[in-house]
Amino acid sequence: MIATGRNTDALQSLLSRGADEIVNLTDTDALNNTLQATFERGVDIVLDYLWGPSAEEIIAAATSVAPSDQSIRFIQIGTASAPTITLPGSPLHSSRIELAGSGIGSVSPAAISAILTKLLNAAPAARFTVETRAFPLDRVHDAWSIQAATPRIVLTTNQHSR
Repeated sequence: MIATGRNTDALQSLLSRGADEIVNLTDTDALNNTLQATFERGVDIVLDYLWGPSAEEIIAAATSVAPSDQSIRFIQIGTASAPTITLPGSPLHSSRIELAGSGIGSVSPAAISAILTKLLNAAPAARFTVETRAFPLDRVHDAWSIQAATPRIVLTTNQHSR
């Protein structure tokens, strides 16, 4: 598994959680070379939560160096970076990349429910955790003003301010 992102500390933590490799999207000088080397080694699926310029770079690298007999499935999940990309037709004509979306509407509600049930049942055995920072509801203004939501902010109904 290859993890990409902009937060160096978060990326480093993913190495201890199972990522084989990390690619920092802020290092624009090395980004294209790193992506090309990654795709030359073989990538089957890209799960993209960012979209925007990073998706453009990933698609360009994937279609320029991936082996011609290899299919790459690019699944667009979120738009944390930008809502749109510019995608010329040539990468799609000259590669075996498949673009798909994931979200409400791309999967039936019954399938989503089944998948979430499996995920929640598997989470304890996998020791899946999400770092959080709790804020009482009466401090929502403090929580809202925090720029980086890492760890994730959770509002609680506990009205006792800390």
